[in-house]
Amino acid sequence: MGTRRSGAALIACVALYSIVLGGAYAALAVDLAARGFGARDVAINAAMTPLGLFVAALVLPRLIRGAVFPWLVAAVAATVLVMLGLAFTRSYAAWLVLRFVLGLSANALFVVAESALMIAIPERSSGSFLSMYNGVVTGGYALGPLILALAPMSTPAALAAGGAVVALSAVPLAMGVPRRALALPPLEVGSGLVAFALAAPALVVGSAAVAIFDNAALALFPVSVMETGHGRDVALVLLAALLAGATLLQWPIGAIADRWSSLGMLRACAAATVACCTALPVVAHAPAALGVLGFVAGGTAFGTYSMVLALVKERFASSALVTANAALGVTWGLGALVGVPAVGTGMDAAGPLLFGPLAALPFLVLLAASLAPIAGRAAEARGGRSH
Repeated sequence: MGTRRSGAALIACVALYSIVLGGAYAALAVDLAARGFGARDVAINAAMTPLGLFVAALVLPRLIRGAVFPWLVAAVAATVLVMLGLAFTRSYAAWLVLRFVLGLSANALFVVAESALMIAIPERSSGSFLSMYNGVVTGGYALGPLILALAPMSTPAALAAGGAVVALSAVPLAMGVPRRALALPPLEVGSGLVAFALAAPALVVGSAAVAIFDNAALALFPVSVMETGHGRDVALVLLAALLAGATLLQWPIGAIADRWSSLGMLRACAAATVACCTALPVVAHAPAALGVLGFVAGGTAFGTYSMVLALVKERFASSALVTANAALGVTWGLGALVGVPAVGTGMDAAGPLLFGPLAALPFLVLLAASLAPIAGRAAEARGGRSH
């Protein structure tokens, strides 16, 4: 009962945190555009957060250990200060620095929360819990901009309110996360980002593939829809359908994985994503069919990441979890930074219909990588689990 309570508290904290981040990203971009900054300046400002995520992922494995509660509270407190800083200054240069710090604090919270969740939850239900966690994060990022649209307010007010909500995310931590009992062990000897990538190539490829899909879908799927003759409202509805699938399908995917196989479900999700994405050009002029394919593709693409998390839980010892989750953060950032411009360039060269096939390619690479063994030390300690 205690482990489930801790798991629920961690998921509730991340839910509130993700809603704020989703809303803050949208509010900052809109504010900069309204103040006359060009697309390049907006993009550079936005890139500071993933840069912070990347830097944090490199240093966290050597830094974080011991009780998770102080680390989580520190990350929440740092984010509150950043949100208030963003709210009370209008300087572009200051926003660059603050968004970099936001990336540092956000990744600290996500890496510690994910690692703690993997320690707290029972392995027999790891697929369900981690899929629920992934769905909550995805839903939070989608819900933030929606709340911002439905309750319009000035950017400073929205950011200050976001800081207050982040502060509230500490409440479930205080109620459900033990102060000392839930702890991260010392770093495993010989563990590191490169060692993890070599031990589990499918997991790092899976993280990059989902990052490319996530960011390309948000930025380029609506463009693809509009350039094939549909209006802006249709494009937004179809994007909403994709995000709904990414959120709603996580629990059934996790539940099936718990009864079957996390690796098998990872392969099934990757294959389904490839099938749906490559079929998008065929139904490009049929909005209803696009909506169905987008809903399923969103669910299976993000289901792939749910299975990546479940396999980390299953295959790696607790002493390697921080390293594993930090490595996923690095490959997520690299996938988004490199893969999305590549998809956009391909669409410029060959037309908007190429969005689907290009988004499918990383998942084909994932299917190939999934044939390599995942040499997790936890699996070796138990005699290994084969699928």
